[in-house]
Amino acid sequence: HTHTHTHTHTHTHTHTHTHTMTDYWADVRNDGTDDSTTWAIFEVNPDGSVLGIEKGLGLSGLVSSFAEDKIQWGVIKVLGVDQQDNVTSRRPKYVQINWVGPRVPAMKRMGALAGKSTISQLLQGAQVTIDCNDRNDLTTVTIGKALLQCGGAHKPTHYDFGG
Repeated sequence: HTHTHTHTHTHTHTHTHTHTMTDYWADVRNDGTDDSTTWAIFEVNPDGSVLGIEKGLGLSGLVSSFAEDKIQWGVIKVLGVDQQDNVTSRRPKYVQINWVGPRVPAMKRMGALAGKSTISQLLQGAQVTIDCNDRNDLTTVTIGKALLQCGGAHKPTHYDFGG
């Protein structure tokens, strides 16, 4: 009695997390009608490579997605909406958020500075950078103020944070 044991091993390996940061950044910048992504969150590995962690729509989603115990970088697209007599213009502005979670150990916080230059090189086009370690500080008001400070003389009617 011969026992033949056939072992078929189908190995499909799908990496869902190999999104490069540039994909996420492109999604945020995409101004198409399908504007389902207005923000993205990134992390920088010790070797200097950047991971796209999450992306989504609207400021509240971004704020709630930051990890309390991690150093992460966010970018959000905010539209400066300018309503004049019969023309409404929307100018996208990009805000980079340097997030150091409140539970990140002090030793690790130094690593945030190392990642900062990496992220800044990749997120070229971000007009404003906000350093933050408390999600309550990230509101439409605080971000709007930061945008106004960098925006020069022209003040839009309002800012649209998407979502």
